[in-house]
Amino acid sequence: MIAKTFQEKNILIAKNQPEYVPLPAFATPQGDMTVCFELSEKEIKQALKEKMIFIHRLTFGNRLQPMVKSLLKPEINTKKGYVDYHSTEVITALPPRMSKEGLVAVAFKLDEKELKQIEETKQIWLTTFTFGTGYQPIVPKILNPYK
Repeated sequence: MIAKTFQEKNILIAKNQPEYVPLPAFATPQGDMTVCFELSEKEIKQALKEKMIFIHRLTFGNRLQPMVKSLLKPEINTKKGYVDYHSTEVITALPPRMSKEGLVAVAFKLDEKELKQIEETKQIWLTTFTFGTGYQPIVPKILNPYK
């Protein structure tokens, strides 16, 4: 996964943190962060095969921040400061899984419509609800932690 910039971005997460790759985002006044990633052909094939996308986060021992995914660009209202992310699925259908490296992985199931969307758009949009706390970094790999 490679972070993509987009017209509505109003913040660059980790701008002055050399240990992280800067991440363009749209931040709402409530602290919600919307980001976009482009998937490689290998990642798309994996998603089509497994009918899931796996996202890994660094939580630093804190609770995982809730997320919603969208395979279509959400409606981002920069004037009113909100995002309509075209989804009601929050977090995942599978329980988060902790890796040896301290990463927390979540799985987003993909239905048939979303599988077609991922082939067309080759991207995933994630909105994270931070509740005013620091943004938990996304680790750009979509390996299945349940195998």
